[in-house]
Amino acid sequence: MPRLPLLLSALLAAPLFAKDVPLNNDPVQVVLPVNQEIRIDFPEMVTDLNVPAAANDRLQTLLKPNGVLHWKATGTISDNRVIATTAAGDVILLDIRTGTLPDNDRVIRLVTPAMMQATITPQVTPPNDSLPPFINAQLGAGDGNTAAAADEYDYSELAAFAFQHYLGPARLVSGIPATRVKVPLIGKHLLRVWGEHLQLRVLNSWLYQGQYITAVQVRNTGVDPIAFDPRAIRGHFLFIATLHEVLQPRGSADDTTVWVFISDRPFSQAVGGK
Repeated sequence: MPRLPLLLSALLAAPLFAKDVPLNNDPVQVVLPVNQEIRIDFPEMVTDLNVPAAANDRLQTLLKPNGVLHWKATGTISDNRVIATTAAGDVILLDIRTGTLPDNDRVIRLVTPAMMQATITPQVTPPNDSLPPFINAQLGAGDGNTAAAADEYDYSELAAFAFQHYLGPARLVSGIPATRVKVPLIGKHLLRVWGEHLQLRVLNSWLYQGQYITAVQVRNTGVDPIAFDPRAIRGHFLFIATLHEVLQPRGSADDTTVWVFISDRPFSQAVGGK
């Protein structure tokens, strides 16, 4: 299949609400309204995008280095399969066709299982002293001091802002007016497991409307792959996300990733104790 030509003109669109689409083993169904732009937010950078020739000639495309894809169909497209390959080597299948689409569905955010697991859904659940603080926080039963999410940006958008600093040029970082704060210390109590196999280093930290956004570099120094699991992390965090779901053994190209933590207190205070 031919490589996708990129649309050189800037594509401008009014802000829309994003529709979260979980990634699993099934192709993602994408409906393209003719002569109207849609946006697809991939969970990470897309390094290759292959489109069948039959659809390629009827698509205008802008693929940004941070994994944001703008598509505009200029004619009728029957069922075609697009293959996207991410920086981690994951393959995402998109089954595209033209048709009608509500305005609220014109921004699609592809969500990995790790992102879904890390996202905290507010619930009314009484605290359970038998559970660690991190699990209670996920159940919405924190200490009552959890800040409300910012009106303009949700947790996944704040995490994407942090990831964008390590995925492409600075000009493509979203315009969230976060203030850079002093890089905190990690301490020795962040991980319940993996401590002897993971090397952690804080890359950066920002403050936005009472929420601290902290990016941490994670390197696997062991000989076995390690799959991301937020339950292995101690602390009072509102949201935790990873750039790659699996860290490969040391020495491989994929032995390093970035974790992003969002908390209502400075990172060094949010990290759990014994």
